[in-house]
Amino acid sequence: MKTPEQQLNMPPEPERQTEIPTSLQSEPVTEPSEKPWQTIEQIKQSLFDPHIISKKHDHEGRMATASEITRRRHESQSLRVDIGGRENTLAQIEQQTSVLSALKAEKIIVLEQRTENVLVRLKSILNIKDRSVGALETEIGSLTTEIETLVTQTEEARMELAMLRQPQENIPDPRKLLEAYYEKMETVPLTNTEKRELLKPEMLVELSTEEYIALWRRLNPHFLSHVTRQGFRDHNAMVYHSAGLQEFHNGLVSVLEDEKILRPPIAVHEGLRSRDEATVKRFLDDWVLQAENEEEAKDRLNRLLHFSFATAPKYPDQTAVHFAAQIVADGYYGGERNNESFFIYPSDILASQHHFAFNGWEKDFTQPQSETKWNDVFIWPSSVDNPGVLVDAGMVFLPETTLVDPETGSKYTSEMRTAEGEEKRVMIEDEKLISAFVK
Repeated sequence: MKTPEQQLNMPPEPERQTEIPTSLQSEPVTEPSEKPWQTIEQIKQSLFDPHIISKKHDHEGRMATASEITRRRHESQSLRVDIGGRENTLAQIEQQTSVLSALKAEKIIVLEQRTENVLVRLKSILNIKDRSVGALETEIGSLTTEIETLVTQTEEARMELAMLRQPQENIPDPRKLLEAYYEKMETVPLTNTEKRELLKPEMLVELSTEEYIALWRRLNPHFLSHVTRQGFRDHNAMVYHSAGLQEFHNGLVSVLEDEKILRPPIAVHEGLRSRDEATVKRFLDDWVLQAENEEEAKDRLNRLLHFSFATAPKYPDQTAVHFAAQIVADGYYGGERNNESFFIYPSDILASQHHFAFNGWEKDFTQPQSETKWNDVFIWPSSVDNPGVLVDAGMVFLPETTLVDPETGSKYTSEMRTAEGEEKRVMIEDEKLISAFVK
């Protein structure tokens, strides 16, 4: 594992080199005019490696962090030297105190033995001073004075050590300084150019959920949502778009089986999935080319592409995948209460890779429309050859605890029945429950 200094190209021994290394000072910050093709792993490094992010986006910050780490290391090294010196001095004082204390104890024992001598005691009675006792008492007094001086010096040394150790504890750990700096780099916003280049669907499908979340931390926090119905539609929040109530819908499964692509209405309902000659011919054969003459065929084509009671022009409406901004519009477009399936995309991802327009009063990614029914963002697929938005370029949300039929994904019990020659799935009625309310 590299040290903080190695990650920022710093010298291993800053006490021998006080200047910031030229290798860090001279790092290029300009991008080449022609960018080479990048592998998925290289793109991931550009998105997630804080070392690479800092080199590209924060040359000044790298220099400042490197300088700060160098300064803190010098400061820490200087304190370590001072503390080491004080510790040696304290050890010497304590050693000297210990030696003198032992010598004093020996002198006291000798003095006690001397004063127990009969002759010395007799001298004491006669008030005659014993020279040996006097000498011992003088030596013990001198030792006591020296020991007291050393005890004072010991306390002073300990106070100095405590004063030195306090700032040492407050000096940030260089590793933590580097970790904090790189953590900040993990949320450096992508530029618009980077969004267009790095957020392509073929790259996003390679990300794990954890990587996707890490990527979103470098984007704006706003999102777009698309709801699909799986199961029986049991609610509707407005007069419009009420088709299919109480009917079974297989929307999520259909999306997953259709190359995991969200397709615009014209592809789902009209079959115009691409613009090759065979597909366009099938699209026109159903009605337009059944006209008796060319003028009628043109009129039918015009109505097919442009006539609508909706507020938005029909062709843009039908060729776009519809999203809601900053809400999940399951009340309007969902299937089963507490059993909704929907897709979430960071707004930056779709806006950087597709053409878009707001079909509402406000033109804003950052908040829902003032009226939910106008919260309608048109996203046009980037290619008419295979129009749609990849599911794996976003995140899929399913209910965590709702129990569903593993065959249908519905929370309702159902069965297949044939009515008027058409086979369809219907909910099974609970006859006992019904009889409890109906006489």
